[in-house]
Amino acid sequence: MTKILVAVFIVLVSFSNSQAPSQQTSGPPSPPRVHTLSSTSGAIPQRVMQGDTMQLNVRASDPQGSLLQYRLVVDGRQVLPFGRANILRWAPDSAQAGRKQLLIEVKNSSHTVASQAMEIFVLRRPKAQPAISGGSL
Repeated sequence: MTKILVAVFIVLVSFSNSQAPSQQTSGPPSPPRVHTLSSTSGAIPQRVMQGDTMQLNVRASDPQGSLLQYRLVVDGRQVLPFGRANILRWAPDSAQAGRKQLLIEVKNSSHTVASQAMEIFVLRRPKAQPAISGGSL
């Protein structure tokens, strides 16, 4: 008598997804928030003399916690490109005298931008008067 041995092997294969579940967002990323603008003297100056440096200190935050970049636009033209420094320095020249619209923009890593606008007046620096020498009349 011949015995036949039949073995049945059942192989269970399990697949697992090693990726973390994706976070679902409800809409576009939230923009950063500009909290305060100040200058070295505290309040933002309403008037700046041409040639004088105006320093703006920008305090902002981002809901996602990403690094922020700051830029300055004057009358629709970029004066300072986006950079990591939150202190913006601008010295208007003689061609920039008059009423100016400043726009401070803050961008996060998602390229979402928040902005704050303000108006200032750039005053022309008075011309130096020639010295008058003393003499007799």
